[in-house]
Amino acid sequence: MVGVIDEIRMPKGQSDVYPMLVDTKTRVQASLPREPQRRNGRLQLMCYKHLWDSLVANDFPPANSLSSSLLLLITFYLHKSEKVQLKL
Repeated sequence: MVGVIDEIRMPKGQSDVYPMLVDTKTRVQASLPREPQRRNGRLQLMCYKHLWDSLVANDFPPANSLSSSLLLLITFYLHKSEKVQLKL
């Protein structure tokens, strides 16, 4: 998986002190993306969150188990119907 996280924001002056991953998608047309593109974007951010959580826990998975971790995450995502908010 290849991707770039555009920003990691730290909220100021709020009770919510969790960093927030921000990934900006570029659109050719001035319209909202359709569901397949929104789903892909959510899945991408979920993968980033999984990697972030592993890094923070000093438990970053070795290369041979990374694919199985991502497969588990994707399986969970495909069975989850509600919108996911990514708080780190």
